[in-house]
Amino acid sequence: MKRTIFFLLMGLLILDSYGQKAINVAEATREMSRGLQPAMVVNIPEARLADVEKAWVRYQQKGTRSRVQKDKQEMRISGAAIEGVQGGNLTLYSLLYADKEEVLLFAFLDIDSVFFLPERDADMARSLQTYLRGFAVQSYQEVASGQLRQEEKKLQALEKQLESLRSEEKKNDRLARENEREVRNIEDDIREKTADEERKARDIELQKDKVDALKEFPEEKALEEKALKALKKEKKKIQSQREGLYRKKDKLEAGIKRADRDARIAREKQKLQDREILRQQESVKRAKDKLEGIR
Repeated sequence: MKRTIFFLLMGLLILDSYGQKAINVAEATREMSRGLQPAMVVNIPEARLADVEKAWVRYQQKGTRSRVQKDKQEMRISGAAIEGVQGGNLTLYSLLYADKEEVLLFAFLDIDSVFFLPERDADMARSLQTYLRGFAVQSYQEVASGQLRQEEKKLQALEKQLESLRSEEKKNDRLARENEREVRNIEDDIREKTADEERKARDIELQKDKVDALKEFPEEKALEEKALKALKKEKKKIQSQREGLYRKKDKLEAGIKRADRDARIAREKQKLQDREILRQQESVKRAKDKLEGIR
């Protein structure tokens, strides 16, 4: 018996190429409510005890009107529906234990108040083994399905982040190009304002000559000085507008640099994200292979 349990435990440590652990059913003896009794034990890899317990109750009650009774750790169901196991009053006792990264299920079959020994009926032993293994496979598949969903969720999140980075790149590229067009328009306005300012400067010099020419005519000189003052005011306004355009241009050009930088950063992040997505796609594939390999 110790030899059998030793090989069972060794088998539980073996991983196949997809990463899933082996499911094994073996004979054992275990202390239960009615003393030390023969049992069959099966492991459910990577499962949580609470999840297995709920699933085991549902599994036992399927196909029968009987209901599982629980006393502390031990479960009991009378009239258990196990294909290939017939004769007398059948009561299935069971114990569940969390053991590192798996759950161990010990099943004790009582037939007419006598606990079943596998060596007495090989066919019935195989039927009980199939029943227990079927539950373990189903439970492990549920675990693997949950893992697959998690990996797919991670992949979806990464793909969503990639789309966000692509949008960020496009937004910054668009902003930079819009700013460049605006800068070109401002440069046209600056040239126009510079030309206006130069014309005003020439007009001011001509007006100064008029003022100087009317030194002997105070009334006329006063009118021309007034006109000169207006020209200087207009020139100052144009100069102020041109300086404002330069400030706006500087601000837009700084914005272009920021947008180009942010677009480059987004592109570099996309490369990293692409690699992360490839790795996650491999994780999803491994999870799918693992689920498909659980039989």
